[in-house]
Amino acid sequence: MGTTAIPAAQGAIRIESHPATEHERKLLKTVIPLAIAIGLALVPSPSGLPHYAWYYFCIFVGVIIGLVLEPLPGAAIAVRFVQPATARGAGLSSSKCGSRLGAVRV
Repeated sequence: MGTTAIPAAQGAIRIESHPATEHERKLLKTVIPLAIAIGLALVPSPSGLPHYAWYYFCIFVGVIIGLVLEPLPGAAIAVRFVQPATARGAGLSSSKCGSRLGAVRV
């Protein structure tokens, strides 16, 4: 624990800092990719780019950030992002095409 004194006009402000617990770190690692992906999805898509392509990009960015931060194993991160989007019908029909071809058995 560290104490930092910041000079002020009337005296000093004391800021107590505490290291984050393992639970807090894991929660942040889980929330950050979701927040970034949702935040990007709320931004209007660039002109000339179909909205579903923008959503693909947002999901892609969220998965990549999740893989870097690694709150869960890689496969669980991919499922966590793609499965809700597929259930909503977000235009991810290509994510199911492997099962149609008989190439993917789950």
